[in-house]
Amino acid sequence: MFRIIREDHPRHILVTIEGWLTAESVETAETACNAALQTNVPVTVFLKDIVEIDMDGRAFLMRMSMRKARLRAVGVYSRYIVRKLRSRRDLRDRSV
Repeated sequence: MFRIIREDHPRHILVTIEGWLTAESVETAETACNAALQTNVPVTVFLKDIVEIDMDGRAFLMRMSMRKARLRAVGVYSRYIVRKLRSRRDLRDRSV
């Protein structure tokens, strides 16, 4: 199962991703998130009920983070991945 839900609010956009965030779903997720990011309002990518995140999924999340999308997650595994990606981004930002 893989599902993306986009909610447009007056001051931000929430993109919720559910299910698997793997090579098969990354292109669809990235297309939806890129469309949201083009609106020039804050975008939050919310990981909900994620079962698996492979290397392609992690790379996608890092790209979203580098493009200034906020990453949020529920669940131990998803929160761990988001924290790990944030710390990597913070290290990159300090070295530049």
